[in-house]
Amino acid sequence: MWMIRVSEHTRASAEQVWFLYTDVAGWPRWDSELDACTLSGPFEAGTTGTLTPKGMTPIPFTLLHVDPFKSFSDETHLPGAVLKFHHTLEATPEGLKITHTIHLIGPDYDRYAATIGKSIAAHLPPALKKLAALAEAPVPA
Repeated sequence: MWMIRVSEHTRASAEQVWFLYTDVAGWPRWDSELDACTLSGPFEAGTTGTLTPKGMTPIPFTLLHVDPFKSFSDETHLPGAVLKFHHTLEATPEGLKITHTIHLIGPDYDRYAATIGKSIAAHLPPALKKLAALAEAPVPA
């Protein structure tokens, strides 16, 4: 198994961050590794969608767990491995804490750790900073 966990604090509210999470088509605004994202229904457990990483074809994902304004999890199946994402929002004295935890599991996880894992490790901290900044930005009138 391979795992990474990154957190970022923000002055934004859970509602402001949640709005960005539920705007799946807008994920590339804060995650520079994505060209496009789709969701085929409501933002709830069991709904499927696609992620299109830069330079790749769309990859299906499924929302596994959704607890509005608190957390959601999704997973993407790869040949011989599963990429699981868990996103949490937690109120702290320093502000809202956004945490993304990613696990790469399965019999062939190590096949992906040096490529996908390395890419995630490089782009996840700036993605969370961008997510926090977008959530803090004033909503245009």
